[in-house]
Amino acid sequence: AASAEDAKTARPSWSSSSSSSAAAAPPCSLHACCVPWGEPLDALEAVARPPFDLVIATDCMYNPRLFVIFVRTLRQLMGPRSLAMLGYRTRGENEDHDSFFRLLADAGLAWERAPGLAAPRIACMLKRS
Repeated sequence: AASAEDAKTARPSWSSSSSSSAAAAPPCSLHACCVPWGEPLDALEAVARPPFDLVIATDCMYNPRLFVIFVRTLRQLMGPRSLAMLGYRTRGENEDHDSFFRLLADAGLAWERAPGLAAPRIACMLKRS
């Protein structure tokens, strides 16, 4: 896991390390920021406006009481062509991630498990259905 300070330090190296392949790649920009779940995205829009092409979240499925606002926030961040990648680790036998995946479906987000990972480390990819 990286802190906000780590992200500030790493950003310049992202752009400099990709400069050698910039001629072959289409123009793009990278924005990393923390998103408060369930809050209006006004502050985020000062950096970049949703929808985003790619949303990455990890270790966000630890509290089932927050699933509804997390899914709502994902939906706000994603457009028809967006992809989200979620990584999480199961922490106990009694965890019920099925309710999270039902909420995704109810929100119009299709998901599939990423291949090659087994519990306790799991990843899935989302897109609008």
